[in-house]
Amino acid sequence: MLVRDCMTRHPIMISPTWSVSDAERLMSENGIRHLPVVGDGKRLLGLITRQRLAVKPEMLGSLNVWEISRYLSDLKVNKVMLRRKAVVTVDAERSVERAAAMMNQHRIGCLPVVDEDDAVVGIVTKTDLLQALQEMLGLPAEGIRVTVRIPNRKGEFAKLMRVLLEK
Repeated sequence: MLVRDCMTRHPIMISPTWSVSDAERLMSENGIRHLPVVGDGKRLLGLITRQRLAVKPEMLGSLNVWEISRYLSDLKVNKVMLRRKAVVTVDAERSVERAAAMMNQHRIGCLPVVDEDDAVVGIVTKTDLLQALQEMLGLPAEGIRVTVRIPNRKGEFAKLMRVLLEK
């Protein structure tokens, strides 16, 4: 299965000039944790996550509620986003196994899916990959699993298939 088969097409995206409070509201309203930040032509500029939006108390000092609200409405996404150079992306034609390995290796929860022009065409999350795994395993339908150990040599799998076809 390929990334294009399980990714979210046309994901919700945000401009770098939006306020942090608007980004937070957009995420909450749509039940999402990641927003690609895009420029002209949907070109990926960065990524904003719920984690990056979390305001640390030491950043706010002794501000009152109104001052905090004002600060967050003035703070722009481009000041807190993960910049493009640091964003790990994937091509829609990659295998879901490779995408999962990339997410695990980098300890991240999503991969923006980009085309050859670095335009965002989708996003794949851990949830998307778990759903793909379920589909690949035929879940939730009941069934059986057969595990076969064969030597890792050329032609061994073909031999196994011939034996199975004969029976």
